[in-house]
Amino acid sequence: MVCLLHEQFHGNSAIQLYNKVREQHSELWVRITVLSVLYLTAYELFTSSNLSILPTFPQPPPEPSLLKPQWFMSIYVHNVLHHLDDVMAKITSVFGNILKMD
Repeated sequence: MVCLLHEQFHGNSAIQLYNKVREQHSELWVRITVLSVLYLTAYELFTSSNLSILPTFPQPPPEPSLLKPQWFMSIYVHNVLHHLDDVMAKITSVFGNILKMD
Protein backbone atom coordinates (compact mmCIF):
# COMPACT_ATOMS: atom_id res chain seq x y z
CA MET A 1 0.00 0.00 0.00
CA VAL A 2 2.79 2.41 0.83
CA CYS A 3 4.35 1.93 -2.61
CA LEU A 4 1.00 2.57 -4.25
CA LEU A 5 0.55 5.70 -2.17
CA HIS A 6 4.00 6.99 -3.14
CA GLU A 7 3.19 6.38 -6.80
CA GLN A 8 -0.32 7.77 -6.59
CA PHE A 9 0.21 10.64 -4.22
CA HIS A 10 1.49 13.18 -6.72
CA GLY A 11 -1.80 14.96 -7.38
CA ASN A 12 -3.99 12.09 -6.22
CA SER A 13 -5.63 11.49 -2.90
CA ALA A 14 -5.96 8.55 -0.55
CA ILE A 15 -9.64 8.35 -1.51
CA GLN A 16 -8.74 7.75 -5.16
CA LEU A 17 -6.34 5.00 -4.12
CA TYR A 18 -9.03 3.55 -1.86
CA ASN A 19 -11.49 3.47 -4.77
CA LYS A 20 -8.91 1.79 -7.01
CA VAL A 21 -8.08 -0.86 -4.40
CA ARG A 22 -11.79 -1.40 -3.66
CA GLU A 23 -12.47 -1.98 -7.37
CA GLN A 24 -9.62 -4.49 -7.67
CA HIS A 25 -10.72 -6.18 -4.45
CA SER A 26 -14.31 -6.47 -5.69
CA GLU A 27 -13.23 -7.91 -9.04
CA LEU A 28 -11.09 -10.52 -7.31
CA TRP A 29 -13.88 -11.45 -4.90
CA VAL A 30 -16.37 -11.86 -7.75
CA ARG A 31 -13.91 -13.99 -9.73
CA ILE A 32 -13.26 -16.27 -6.76
CA THR A 33 -16.97 -16.53 -5.92
CA VAL A 34 -17.94 -17.40 -9.50
CA LEU A 35 -15.22 -20.05 -9.71
CA SER A 36 -16.34 -21.52 -6.39
CA VAL A 37 -19.98 -21.69 -7.48
CA LEU A 38 -19.01 -23.28 -10.80
CA TYR A 39 -16.86 -25.86 -9.02
CA LEU A 40 -19.57 -26.70 -6.51
CA THR A 41 -22.20 -26.94 -9.26
CA ALA A 42 -20.00 -29.35 -11.23
CA TYR A 43 -19.39 -31.36 -8.05
CA GLU A 44 -23.11 -31.46 -7.35
CA LEU A 45 -23.87 -32.74 -10.87
CA PHE A 46 -21.15 -35.37 -10.60
CA THR A 47 -22.26 -36.66 -7.22
CA SER A 48 -26.02 -36.48 -7.83
CA SER A 49 -25.99 -39.75 -9.74
CA ASN A 50 -23.67 -41.52 -7.27
CA LEU A 51 -24.99 -40.45 -3.87
CA SER A 52 -28.33 -41.03 -2.26
CA ILE A 53 -27.94 -37.99 0.04
CA LEU A 54 -27.00 -34.91 -1.92
CA PRO A 55 -24.54 -32.49 -0.33
CA THR A 56 -25.72 -29.01 0.47
CA PHE A 57 -23.40 -26.06 0.23
CA PRO A 58 -23.74 -22.76 2.05
CA GLN A 59 -24.10 -19.51 0.18
CA PRO A 60 -20.85 -17.69 -0.56
CA PRO A 61 -19.81 -15.34 2.23
CA PRO A 62 -20.42 -11.62 1.76
CA GLU A 63 -17.63 -9.55 0.36
CA PRO A 64 -15.30 -8.44 3.15
CA SER A 65 -15.04 -4.70 3.60
CA LEU A 66 -11.86 -2.71 3.15
CA LEU A 67 -10.37 -0.30 5.60
CA LYS A 68 -11.32 3.37 5.32
CA PRO A 69 -9.35 5.94 3.26
CA GLN A 70 -8.12 7.46 6.53
CA TRP A 71 -6.21 4.25 7.17
CA PHE A 72 -4.43 4.59 3.82
CA MET A 73 -3.49 8.16 4.66
CA SER A 74 -2.26 7.28 8.16
CA ILE A 75 -0.03 4.52 6.75
CA TYR A 76 1.40 6.99 4.25
CA VAL A 77 2.03 9.59 6.98
CA HIS A 78 3.73 7.03 9.24
CA ASN A 79 5.98 5.99 6.37
CA VAL A 80 6.91 9.60 5.58
CA LEU A 81 7.63 10.29 9.25
CA HIS A 82 9.79 7.16 9.38
CA HIS A 83 11.95 8.51 6.51
CA LEU A 84 11.97 12.11 7.74
CA ASP A 85 15.45 11.86 9.26
CA ASP A 86 16.88 10.65 5.94
CA VAL A 87 15.24 13.50 4.07
CA MET A 88 16.48 16.06 6.59
CA ALA A 89 20.03 14.64 6.31
CA LYS A 90 19.92 14.92 2.52
CA ILE A 91 18.69 18.51 2.73
CA THR A 92 21.43 19.37 5.21
CA SER A 93 24.04 17.74 2.97
CA VAL A 94 22.88 19.68 -0.09
CA PHE A 95 22.81 22.91 1.92
CA GLY A 96 26.35 22.21 3.17
CA ASN A 97 27.54 21.63 -0.42
CA ILE A 98 25.99 24.94 -1.48
CA LEU A 99 27.76 26.75 1.38
CA LYS A 100 31.10 25.18 0.40
CA MET A 101 30.69 26.52 -3.17
CA ASP A 102 30.42 30.13 -1.98
